[in-house]
Amino acid sequence: MKKFFLLVLFCMLGSAAYANIPITFSVNMSIQMREGNFDPSKDFVYVRGNFQVDVGDASDWSGTTFTTSDLNSDSIYTITINFPDSLNGKNFEYKFVLNDGGWEALTNNRKL
Repeated sequence: MKKFFLLVLFCMLGSAAYANIPITFSVNMSIQMREGNFDPSKDFVYVRGNFQVDVGDASDWSGTTFTTSDLNSDSIYTITINFPDSLNGKNFEYKFVLNDGGWEALTNNRKL
């Protein structure tokens, strides 16, 4: 019986070590599609920010690791990224990027 309780305790601690916080990023691309600035058959929308290294990417503010998708064809591109629980309460900034360099035109970064 003692071994069983130790096993349960070990499993609980192990699952706590892998706890995460799922964050969903979404951007509505319908206006950009209508204006001819975004072609869903060949263009991509990425999320880049100062969180990337903290969630396992090679560097912040670059790359194509976090590519959004529009699985239900509603023109809203999303991605859910699992942030480690240890980052709870930390502030991050991000922007959406079209293809490999078309940063959104916001003056300030978006805050997370």
